[in-house]
Amino acid sequence: MIRFEKITTKNVYTVCQLSRTLSDNHKKMVADNAYSLAQAYVTPKAEPRAIYKDDQPVGFIMMHYGIEDDEPGGEDQAYLWRLMIATEHHGKGYGKAAMQIVFDEVIKHGYSELITSCGQGEGSPLEFYKTLGFEETGDIEHNELVLKVKLIHT
Repeated sequence: MIRFEKITTKNVYTVCQLSRTLSDNHKKMVADNAYSLAQAYVTPKAEPRAIYKDDQPVGFIMMHYGIEDDEPGGEDQAYLWRLMIATEHHGKGYGKAAMQIVFDEVIKHGYSELITSCGQGEGSPLEFYKTLGFEETGDIEHNELVLKVKLIHT
């Protein structure tokens, strides 16, 4: 069963080491987990968490909800900032299962859509996101395609 856990002193090293499992092409598509944790440290509304399969960390995810206090005029949105699954766990459905948890959380936070972005080229997760219902918005931010999925409240 896939679940999320907070990053703690007990799992931070292991979570950071997961980035080392990625191929060079995948490393170009997602920031290193240690860098992501540093960003989360200075971004109050960031929510970094480890992705676990049973008792084993298999990935990292970071969400962002709302507008940061130092970004007046920013959009109030749910944003998937990071998603990475360790290479040895690719193709096992863990990313898709993690995204289902994210979709449920986004709805619980009161949002009806989720935004993310991704690079293009070899190692890009674009097709993965499209299988989950994400569509390209036509916008580019930080050299990445912006994607959006509408979520249904049940």
